[in-house]
Amino acid sequence: MDITDLLDLELLVRDFSLLPNKRIHGLLIGKHSSFMRGRGMDFIEVRRYDHGDDIRNIDWKATARRSDTYTKVFEEEKQRCQLVLLNQDTSMVFGSVSELKINSGLQVASLHAFRALKMGDRVSIWSSNSSMNNNRQFCSTKVSLLSLLESLLETNNQELEFIEKNERLKEHGSFSNFLKEVVPQISHDYIIQVVTDVIKLTAEDVESLIALSLRNDLIVTHIEDPMDCNLPQTSLDITDGINESSLLITPDEAQLFHDDYERRMSQLRDRLMVHQIPLLVVNTQSSLKEQIIDIVYG
Repeated sequence: MDITDLLDLELLVRDFSLLPNKRIHGLLIGKHSSFMRGRGMDFIEVRRYDHGDDIRNIDWKATARRSDTYTKVFEEEKQRCQLVLLNQDTSMVFGSVSELKINSGLQVASLHAFRALKMGDRVSIWSSNSSMNNNRQFCSTKVSLLSLLESLLETNNQELEFIEKNERLKEHGSFSNFLKEVVPQISHDYIIQVVTDVIKLTAEDVESLIALSLRNDLIVTHIEDPMDCNLPQTSLDITDGINESSLLITPDEAQLFHDDYERRMSQLRDRLMVHQIPLLVVNTQSSLKEQIIDIVYG
């Protein structure tokens, strides 16, 4: 995968919107001032109160000083900050079919970022990989976004080089540690996209995401590989980059593995739904374009 592959995704955002029937959490729909939690307004001025004005906007201090009723005037926000929290840990360097999770995740993050620019918003992609800690600027132009994507792509390729050289994968911390670090740095009224393998989320991770959703609009995208839920009912060759081994999997073991995966996904989806957090699934088998069409129109 190279930068041209990511650039091709820009074409998908022309008619792309997620969850078109959700108002509060319709996160990627046109201009979003009317979809924001709270007022989503910028203060403009104070003027005399007119019949029909929202009494919640009355400026009581000005009213007391001038012996007349005054109200604050707000203008709808024209721009928001969008943020992608991207898992680039070594756990994402896995794929049994067409694509690796780490590459699929970057494609999804790129799609979100291109869409954000199209909406007129500033956007950044924060990576869990420690090599990207100093590259968390927000982008408002395509040029600055491409520079960020190139850095993220380089991080992906560095992880893949360890495999090609038959070296043990380097650890850059965990996604859980990443969430602990960044969640306190995020204030409110962001549109946040979390791109990860959700099966690896801990209970504490889920609580962190729920906390973020209380003051931001949040959507979670799960990167799924077919082997996450369906093991081959034969022998399975595995390696850590140095050592190799073979596992013999029985049909009963494969079924138990599948059932456990479905149970955990169902529990997580229900937990997030209680807090109106959408959970989307993108797999490593089909093309991203096909999956986006299915998510939006299927």
